[in-house]
Amino acid sequence: MNWKRFFALLLVLALLPALFGNAFAAGPKARTLTDADYAPIDALWAELDAVEQDAQTQSAQDGPDRTLAAAQAVAKAVTASDLYVDGTLQWRGAQFSFETTTGVTCAYSPRLRELARRAAGSSVETEAVEPQTSTTTSADITLIEPYYGLDRSFTLQYQNEVKKLADATGGSSQVLKTTRATIDAVAAAVESSGLVIFDSHGSTDYENPWNEEDLVSGATTSYLLLQTGTGLTTEDYAKDGNTYHAQYMGSYGTIKYYAVDGTCIANHMTKSAPDSLIWSAICLGMATDGLCAPLRAEGVSVFYGYSQSVTFDYDYKWEEVFFARLRAGDTVAQAVAQMKTEVGQWDYCSEYLTIESARRNYCAFPIVSSALDTYPGKGKVDALQEVNSDWQLFGKAKFTVTAVSANTALGTVVPLNDLTFEAKPAENAAVSGWSLQPEGAAAVAQDGNVFTVSDVREDCTLVVEFRQRVPATVVFSTPEGASQPMQRGYVGEEMALTAPEGKPLANAHDYVFAGWTDAPVAAAVQVSTVYTDTYTPIRAMVTLYALYSWQDGETTRYTTQPQNKVCPSEAFSDLDVTQWYHEPVDYMLETGMMNGMSATTFEPNGTLTRAQLVTVLYRHAGSPDVTGLPNPFADVAPQSWYAKAVIWAAANGAVKGTSAATFAPEDAITREQIAAILYRYNGEAVTGDLLSSFPDADAVSGYAVEAMQWAVSRGLISGDPASDGTLWLRPRDGATRAQIAKILWVWLGA
Repeated sequence: MNWKRFFALLLVLALLPALFGNAFAAGPKARTLTDADYAPIDALWAELDAVEQDAQTQSAQDGPDRTLAAAQAVAKAVTASDLYVDGTLQWRGAQFSFETTTGVTCAYSPRLRELARRAAGSSVETEAVEPQTSTTTSADITLIEPYYGLDRSFTLQYQNEVKKLADATGGSSQVLKTTRATIDAVAAAVESSGLVIFDSHGSTDYENPWNEEDLVSGATTSYLLLQTGTGLTTEDYAKDGNTYHAQYMGSYGTIKYYAVDGTCIANHMTKSAPDSLIWSAICLGMATDGLCAPLRAEGVSVFYGYSQSVTFDYDYKWEEVFFARLRAGDTVAQAVAQMKTEVGQWDYCSEYLTIESARRNYCAFPIVSSALDTYPGKGKVDALQEVNSDWQLFGKAKFTVTAVSANTALGTVVPLNDLTFEAKPAENAAVSGWSLQPEGAAAVAQDGNVFTVSDVREDCTLVVEFRQRVPATVVFSTPEGASQPMQRGYVGEEMALTAPEGKPLANAHDYVFAGWTDAPVAAAVQVSTVYTDTYTPIRAMVTLYALYSWQDGETTRYTTQPQNKVCPSEAFSDLDVTQWYHEPVDYMLETGMMNGMSATTFEPNGTLTRAQLVTVLYRHAGSPDVTGLPNPFADVAPQSWYAKAVIWAAANGAVKGTSAATFAPEDAITREQIAAILYRYNGEAVTGDLLSSFPDADAVSGYAVEAMQWAVSRGLISGDPASDGTLWLRPRDGATRAQIAKILWVWLGA
């Protein structure tokens, strides 16, 4: 054996982990997609286009129904394709997304399909303004124009504008048209240019099927649309929670729609943006913060866009005034105020004169996000915004920003770039705040332990403050049947809360977990402090109590001490809870249909009079008013306790009396009389002879035969067993209060 070669091989093998780290153990990496990946997808879109047109041609419906029918036909074709990844089709209104085996996530959008159809064949040769040679410095101005020359809607206006801006600043400009506007080119422009203009189409990931103007209510992000997918990766197309940051939204002729949001662009950036401004002249760019928030986090100082779909007419008018004022030295706040004064507060303001009518008709509102202008929030952007940003196009001096720790024993601060700093707390320490010296010299945004400084107006120092972390233990008090383990955290630091495991064993009510509270609650209709998702300990040892709600009629009540159901029968000394009548009697007592004969006795074996049975039914009906109804019975005194019940029962045909003029209210009620009264009240005729099997069937009175047939069919009366096991109807015998409780309980289906 050649030992020198053997030991050399061992040495190489030993060095491999150091050279390649965990590469051999790592999972699949993001892959940049190629033309070969997109080719079958483009073929699929061509097939889907044919399916869509066929569905629209054959549909007898109009408007939203026709649109939705076509979308459903396309979705069916998608799921039948070999390219479809099972289980990934996700509807958002009339729009849906789906993943493919090539790694490309696609989305079908009726709105964009119609937009592409209108643009198809509208490409036009126009004289382009030649951009200045770009060196991609922070003074550069970049125009992103994916559809210029492909869609006649896009004119030379913005190309002329960037030339004026570059002339004013003395910088350079570049125009990225059609397939030059790749995701990597867009990201490079954002991270290098002082001003970037998106002159493109925009979209969200939602379309209301019943209102084609509503593209916002169900949206999770906003997209910039590109003509090319070059540079996009499988990671870009991957689902993030409930959102896709990139989607291929189809092609039509020469038009293609690759949708990317701010997270996708930011993921392709290699450094922070240079305190820049983005003017987003696209539809729906500010409908959500999906475009602006990730780019603002990467150093973009100001992001301008629209809350809804915007018209070219108003966007062109606004940009003309805005950039003219910027070139004149105005701040963003001043320029926005002037453009709103000259053009209007919202799109189509000459037609829709009030803000209410503008909102009803989904007019676009200009919105700015900056260090001094908080994004209003999805659903709140159709509003009049007072802009405060003091960003200026040029004439800004270069100032120095430093960052220091207020207490180096508890933590340090390190720069990530000229305007971004990260606080590094020591063990058991945390960031507690910050200050800027001099105050007001710049804007500071904090994201966890990272601080971003923008709108710098003079040399300044960011002072980060630290505090000692104090351990905290939270103990959870839960009722029997539920449990929650203790949690450990730190005083003053938020911790996540979850619902307890299990449910209370107590059964007095249908208890529903409502959150955690910091003090016991016996019973209340309002609790001042309830924690549901998070809690911040205020001391080292804290007890939180599980809070439960239940419905008391229309009132919601709360408790931390669920109770067991109280058995009504236990209040009566002559009721045996082990007997067959326990549940029916409990129900009668709970509902108030029957009461005790005294405070401590129910008399389950006692008889029930005709007046008492009618009163039970009257209570069940809600004791309705009988004013004006006649009293047909001479033996029912108007002031008697049962008079209203008898009058009501007679008026509803439940009773007919023992004669035309008598009711016999004090007579004990018989089994066939009970059946007759209940049958008249709400019984139904029964076919067949169900009584002949009983030896005493002939003893049933003629008036009660149908009623007894019905009572037997419903199981209200099943026969009284004799010693030999024979079942007897005993129709003219009385029934005990317990037996009648059982009959009524079965009758009500309780």
